[in-house]
Amino acid sequence: MTKKRHGWGARALAATGVATLGLVTLAGTAVATPQNDAPWLGTAPTSGTLTLYKHVEDASSTDGNPAGAALEGVTFQISTIGTGTQGSCTAINLRSPVGWRQFGTLNSLWNGGDGSLPVGYCTTGTTFTATTVSTGAATFANTPVAAYLVTETGAGSNLITTPADPFLMTLPLAAGNQWEYSPVAYPKNVLTEPGIPTKTAEAANIAGTSALTWNSDATVPWTITATIPEATLPYTDVVVTDSADTGLNPVVFSAALNGTDLAITDYVAADAANGKLTLTTAGLDKVNALTPAGDVTLTVVIHTTVTPGTTGRLYNGATLTLNGTVSDPITNKPETKWGELSINKHVYGDATDSLAGAEFKVWPASGTPGAETCETTAPATGTLDIGPTVVGQTLDTILWVSNAAGTTNKAYCVQETVAPQGYILNPEVTKVDLGSGSFTLPIANEKAVAPELPLTGGTGTLILSVAGVGVLGLALFAAIRRRKNADA
Repeated sequence: MTKKRHGWGARALAATGVATLGLVTLAGTAVATPQNDAPWLGTAPTSGTLTLYKHVEDASSTDGNPAGAALEGVTFQISTIGTGTQGSCTAINLRSPVGWRQFGTLNSLWNGGDGSLPVGYCTTGTTFTATTVSTGAATFANTPVAAYLVTETGAGSNLITTPADPFLMTLPLAAGNQWEYSPVAYPKNVLTEPGIPTKTAEAANIAGTSALTWNSDATVPWTITATIPEATLPYTDVVVTDSADTGLNPVVFSAALNGTDLAITDYVAADAANGKLTLTTAGLDKVNALTPAGDVTLTVVIHTTVTPGTTGRLYNGATLTLNGTVSDPITNKPETKWGELSINKHVYGDATDSLAGAEFKVWPASGTPGAETCETTAPATGTLDIGPTVVGQTLDTILWVSNAAGTTNKAYCVQETVAPQGYILNPEVTKVDLGSGSFTLPIANEKAVAPELPLTGGTGTLILSVAGVGVLGLALFAAIRRRKNADA
């Protein structure tokens, strides 16, 4: 059995594979019995089958033991080795003892690394490729007897940031005193797990559809920071997914790689409208141009608006997907807090007798938290107009409270600007300490009092009028009486 040796550093441990060659029987895999046919004999086979098993390197991995999960979609290339120089390279003839001596010299000079061959050795240009299937096997069937350089060329959808080291291979493989025409090798990798992204909410809102930063239709910006690890193999799938609570509507606002803004064509616009950033081929090309030199920072700014009627502590997380592998979710998700201010406009002295038609202005109180104050009248700008009130209902408004973990309340000022018809305006400015829930503010109005007005005319006129009516009555009575006497 031949083993490829490696020096493992902190990053190498997470990214560099181990190639183990040998005559190992895998469970469920048939491996041919070593043959006595020396390759230079006329009766020896002229071809063989090389099988490469690609599995994840883990703590239980040993020489010839697949151990970890099989990796499908990894591509390998084998190149025929010769002597000479590139462009003038003669294949080593392993059907001759001379060829085996040439390979022995090559093997003694070989130090792996980037796969560069020692001086005097070259690749002929004859290559074969194979891709691993669900069992992790890549099979090179009917491959001519020769010396080969084996190189891992593609990771597929697997998160292999650095391919397994190139290694030398012969068909057949010397197996003690015999020859193996169906050798097996195990070039392994440790997969890189996507790191959990970080996410922060801005300390204050920025204007959205509203001109006010604290109204329910204002925008809450979130910044997601994710690390794409250094890699020599290309990334084929990079996705940042915003996982906002119900009530937050996320949209991708911008994205950058190492501080350089990405173009809108670098990610899928349809996904961006749902708060999901999926890099297009153009975006992946930019990532893959940077990752060979080191880790790349992907920064995504998400804007969210609050759904009308939504209150409480709204959490917002994110995940990073690299080559199909999804990171763990954020454990301590940032939050934004929103509260509902409910104004109960009612008749003075009866909180159940609600009034319609009242309108108000609302604005943030000024001063340090816990000691805020309100102006005696609403400012000329920076206020929210709400109303009018409706009979039998409170006037409800959703307002921003905080994006900071330790801040649970925000002070607002409320002043009535239009009174219900027939009621006296209540000009008092009320400070409200709003939390991430519902707060009901009762505001009463007194009914305007009307004095009792006299009927038309003064008292003297009234007396004369009554006397006149009496005289007319007596005259009428006398006339009726005279007629009766005359008839008699």
